[in-house]
Amino acid sequence: MITILEQRQNLRRQQQYTRETDIYQNNQRNQKRRKNDVLEKEILSKIAVNLPYFALNNLEETVDGFFKANIPIEQPLGCEISPITAGETSRHLAILGSCAIANNEKKKSAKNYHLATKAIYKRHLTNVKFEKLFGIAKIEEVNKRTKKAYTQLINEKQEIITTLDVEYTLLSKKLFEKQFQDYKIDLRNNNKNLDIQKNRQNFYTKLLNLPSIENSDDLSFSVDLGVINSDMCMGHFPKYPAFPVAFSANIITSLSAVFLKENIIKKNNIKILGKSSVIHAYQLLFAGTDIQIKCRLKNQKGNIFTFEAHFLNKENTIINFHYELIAIST
Repeated sequence: MITILEQRQNLRRQQQYTRETDIYQNNQRNQKRRKNDVLEKEILSKIAVNLPYFALNNLEETVDGFFKANIPIEQPLGCEISPITAGETSRHLAILGSCAIANNEKKKSAKNYHLATKAIYKRHLTNVKFEKLFGIAKIEEVNKRTKKAYTQLINEKQEIITTLDVEYTLLSKKLFEKQFQDYKIDLRNNNKNLDIQKNRQNFYTKLLNLPSIENSDDLSFSVDLGVINSDMCMGHFPKYPAFPVAFSANIITSLSAVFLKENIIKKNNIKILGKSSVIHAYQLLFAGTDIQIKCRLKNQKGNIFTFEAHFLNKENTIINFHYELIAIST
């Protein structure tokens, strides 16, 4: 029979063990956090994006060779289906792929511009239950100047929500600045088009203020997006502000949703799910570029709509989209 003294001793030992376990686990978490912070700092010194466009958390290289990060949700869903918009998914996963490439580069001090030239997006799960979202990336070297990243958006159960395969062209800092010197804008010294205080706000957390659809019919529409402003490029190539290709996906998805509601489905109670897309980016959309959008409905099968869209400057295609949207009644 255990005496009261022995019970107290057992309780003290258990409490001591619990305290030591908590201290050990806390030290492990702090050590991992410090390691992740060092890795993030190193990665950001080697890629050409920073805050607020860069928003990944807890960057780490896994034992099986993947690059992993926590994926935040910053932008309101608007017309799209939970948990995260197709454009924001593409933004975070494309950056994660860029981080994986930078981490794999042999020259620790080398800084390159990773220009996304092609992306293939696929949504795999419609109804998603999640508490946290994660991104994982694996890279493939095509040649010295071309890299590919195979990325996934997953939940804590390791269920694949979305995949994004991205192809990048790599330019050294020196070559990029020489090639695009005419587009250099130092926002610290040039605030004619952008108030400095406004620049400190996060453009990527807001719903888009969409322009009006023009010249629409049953199959097509066009939009004058106007001049790309520097506040639409924050953190995306500092001193050479360029509108992110991933964020253009938000624009085209939102405009297509308006077109479907007004011209095809003629109902307001629908939400949009981005099913798939193939994006080709032929040039950078630097601040100051005037952009028009032309979009055409290519096919409809039930509630699945296939579109083709072009972002144009002076009738030259800058970005080309082929994409499928699912319209879901709410």
